Amino acid sequence: MVSEANKINMSSYADYILLNDIKQISTTKKSLWSLENKKYTFLVSPILTKDLIKLAVEKYFNVRVIKVNTSNMPTKKKFVGKYVGVKSKMKKAIVTLDKAYEISLFTDI
Repeated sequence: MVSEANKINMSSYADYILLNDIKQISTTKKSLWSLENKKYTFLVSPILTKDLIKLAVEKYFNVRVIKVNTSNMPTKKKFVGKYVGVKSKMKKAIVTLDKAYEISLFTDI
């Protein structure tokens, strides 16, 4: 069983994740088409696990998450003059919601 103190610690940790490790909502064509199937795509820090992503999305958006799929995106080369570096790693998380819930990404204009 999970104690009450542990629930409070996980709740505050979910707030920390939302502020720092969930970077942005992906708005590519493919991710926008998948919104019809209640699948939302987030770019997150590569250290997050599926459980932490689920906890953070459920807490912040007040929805019920059914499934979380993740994939590590490849790094890209960055050229600055004669120097070559790499961009930071990112992880893509595709979150599937229950049919009764929805995240309103874009408000009516």
